[in-house]
Amino acid sequence: SNAGVRCDDFVRTVRAMVAADPAPAPVEVMTIHKSKGLEFDAVVLPELDCDIAIMRSLDVVVEREEPGGPVSRICRGVKREIWSQFDDLRPMFEAHCNRLARESLCLLYVAMTRAKQGIYMLIDPAKPVKSGGLSTTVPKTHQGVLACALASVPVDEKKILYAHGDPKWLEQPTTDRPQPMPAVPDT
Repeated sequence: SNAGVRCDDFVRTVRAMVAADPAPAPVEVMTIHKSKGLEFDAVVLPELDCDIAIMRSLDVVVEREEPGGPVSRICRGVKREIWSQFDDLRPMFEAHCNRLARESLCLLYVAMTRAKQGIYMLIDPAKPVKSGGLSTTVPKTHQGVLACALASVPVDEKKILYAHGDPKWLEQPTTDRPQPMPAVPDT
């Protein structure tokens, strides 16, 4: 009813609408936010190299007396290098960055806890430095957090950092996983 009478308005409205497929699919692709409260047999997290929230530019910085409470102060964000010029605002900038980092790590936790049987987190190997060795600096990304938590040495290509459980879990039938339909004989 909101599309109007023109065909191009109708097409634009239909393309903008999101409709869930009522039939379960063997593979579902979604954001971490949409996965909250859901469980899956296996979860694949392929893009863990994005910066943790603290690295984003701070366009607007807010201060709250308590999480989720009303905003008590707001100001334009500035680069970390010039925070020292704003003694009264520096604690506000630091608290804002800490909150963004905590939210980002909570989102990683949500992503990691959706799997019932297997979780596969894809991490890039350490980048080589110009002197020929591997980088020893940890990137400020989810990938960097996981690499530090799971490996005591730099991440190599095609190396499994951690494995636990039965790698053949998919071969074992379970009652909560859809079973294939039996073949119907030709008559």
